[in-house]
Amino acid sequence: MKHKQFKQRIRKGIAVFMAGVAACFLLLSYTGDAGIVNALSAGFVEKHLWIGGTEVTRRNCDNIFNELGEDGNPTARFDLKTGTLYLNGVDIRDTYKYSNKYYSFYSYGPMLDNLVITGENYFSDGIFSIDNPTDLYTQNSITGTGTLRCNGKFRWEGTSFQAEKYLIYGSETEKTGPKIEAKEGVAINGIGIKMYGGVIKGFSKDGIGFQNLMNASYESRFVQLYNDSVIMAKKGKASTESPVDAYTGRTKRVMGINSEDYFGWVVYKAKDAKDTIPELDDWDMEIDLTDEDYCDTEIDVLGFTEDATVYSVDVEWGAMTFQYENATWDATAHKTAESAQWKVYDSENSKALDTTQDAINQIKVTNHSNAGVYATLHYAGTKTDAVDYTDTTGGFTKSAEDTDTQLTEKEGDVPEYLTLSTADNSGDASVAGTPTTGTVFFMPSGIKEEYKKADGITKWSQIGTITIGIETEQPTA
Repeated sequence: MKHKQFKQRIRKGIAVFMAGVAACFLLLSYTGDAGIVNALSAGFVEKHLWIGGTEVTRRNCDNIFNELGEDGNPTARFDLKTGTLYLNGVDIRDTYKYSNKYYSFYSYGPMLDNLVITGENYFSDGIFSIDNPTDLYTQNSITGTGTLRCNGKFRWEGTSFQAEKYLIYGSETEKTGPKIEAKEGVAINGIGIKMYGGVIKGFSKDGIGFQNLMNASYESRFVQLYNDSVIMAKKGKASTESPVDAYTGRTKRVMGINSEDYFGWVVYKAKDAKDTIPELDDWDMEIDLTDEDYCDTEIDVLGFTEDATVYSVDVEWGAMTFQYENATWDATAHKTAESAQWKVYDSENSKALDTTQDAINQIKVTNHSNAGVYATLHYAGTKTDAVDYTDTTGGFTKSAEDTDTQLTEKEGDVPEYLTLSTADNSGDASVAGTPTTGTVFFMPSGIKEEYKKADGITKWSQIGTITIGIETEQPTA
């Protein structure tokens, strides 16, 4: 880890240049969009649809994440008229918190009726939850040919009171369907299931890989599988219990299903399904499905070796006092001579100097670090409601005696800067190195016409500010 220790010694003198700090506050406002109303839901207004940490609204429903999938279509969009959500290659890593639970997907109320899955879709932590308590007049479906993988639990909750109401999974005509895989199990409750293709695969550490609990008043509702439909559930109950009892709850019936144990899994398939069930490795899950310790998690620990870098830089300032001379008195000719220039001013002796390089306008930067640094140089004229000295600019000149550093002039957005090499320069770890010192001299230039007169600028007014910045990387635009 790098430790930064920047020290600054300010030489005594008149405090002409002062540092300023500006604070910027950004006021953000959010206008929600709760106006999504389904014509089928006039008697029930509460509804929510969140994908990860993003709420689906009228404003974003056409392209929820403002991105396109590999096929050129939005990765997620929602059809308000049909209540259909299209997932097309989303990768959801954040969650929505509701009632002290975290959801990777949260739908509640008369909003989501149909789910179409294409491409590879991944939902990280949290529950994938669809809760549709007012499904009296809608037919729910899950279709498509893609894959939906959930790191948490996949659950579809319904409370239908229609004996012939089912969740339709896959396409009856095309005999295809999506693949849903959930590490914490699949639960489709309160509604029957008709599968016409595709796969449901659930693993759960608590032993319920697939669950279908029904309303007590409608025990006739159960799971029906056709075509090549397959349900695979991690077997967690005692081996003496019936697989159907263990994984279909109160219904205790699965129509048209052959069941067989498969490496610790219960596999349900339609009677007319293909004889060959894919090997577990072909399912391309991110975890080892045969590992009983599946719910353990791990992360790589990364590291490297490097000597500690300690930064220590001194900045020493001259008094930075200057006088603008409109003219000077020629004592030999006994008349005023034109001069008009900024001069270094010696306040102790009350006189302007003819030199542009003196201790008064000197800035010395010394690098004591065991790494090189860059000292940026910047001057800004003062501007207030009362005065405007921004026409006065400034420049820096490196001392001719300074051969250890390099001064790079300002170019575009890159500021002027000094390059100071490391003090770790002895070549022998047992011998002390020598600090690197860069010396520059500052001179102002230019002035507004209105300030040129003798009393144009009151003595010792702040005309500007010099800022020295210490950078560990070479300044760039």
